[in-house]
Amino acid sequence: ITMTGNFGRIQEGASYKFYGEMTNHPKYGMQFKVDRYETSQPSSSESLINYLSSSQFKGIGEKTAEKVVDALGENVIDSIVENPAVLNQVPGLSKKQKETLEEVLSNEYGMQKVILQLNRFGIDNALAFRIYGKYEERTSEVIRENPYQLILEIDGIGFNRADMIAEHLEIKADADERIQAAIYYALFTICSDSGDTYVIENHLIEKTIAILERSRSFLIDRELVESNLKEMSEEGRIYEEEGRYFLATIYHSEWGIVRSIEFLLDGDETPI
Repeated sequence: ITMTGNFGRIQEGASYKFYGEMTNHPKYGMQFKVDRYETSQPSSSESLINYLSSSQFKGIGEKTAEKVVDALGENVIDSIVENPAVLNQVPGLSKKQKETLEEVLSNEYGMQKVILQLNRFGIDNALAFRIYGKYEERTSEVIRENPYQLILEIDGIGFNRADMIAEHLEIKADADERIQAAIYYALFTICSDSGDTYVIENHLIEKTIAILERSRSFLIDRELVESNLKEMSEEGRIYEEEGRYFLATIYHSEWGIVRSIEFLLDGDETPI
């Protein structure tokens, strides 16, 4: 049967579990529309040895695979993905063999764990693969460190989606990082929609509060936004002039244009 959907690194010969529904395409007939999938791990010692000695693991023969399984048990795959240093417990493994086991299992199962984590955060597969494509093995670390970073770096992630992830990570509704992300998002969207290069303070604060309260049912104190706005301005992440707020990139671009014009106006005229 034909399966359709968004897929990452599908390996020939590997086993997978697919979740979704049957559909009837008007041209191609019955198909299985995949919402998500996961690699089906070998469960018995024999199947683990066969898997680890397969063609995916160059330089790992049956005897070596048997040593790995004997040393690390039937949870060998999870153990290596979570902490590759456990391979030091396997006697006689060369550096190259350790690197091969770590790389193949990390690519196969490490990505799967991240995709499933993003699915639990409400991110569909297409977007999850895009996020993983950006950060790869650092994806979980980046998201836990600052989920709002995704707004700046991933197409298709706005404030609401980033905030949904942040809520799963138990970032409080009045956390400074949430307030500041909303300020930046408000400033960016207002400038993008209007074509203006700056936003008046009161408009920016009201827009920020609206974004925050629309994303979560939590009333935001105006003073909280004002204090974070001041902090961002003092740190140079946004710029303020006489109650007008600019994105740093736009501010520097405007001043660059001004300096270029001044240079042209002050320059000596050279006769042609």
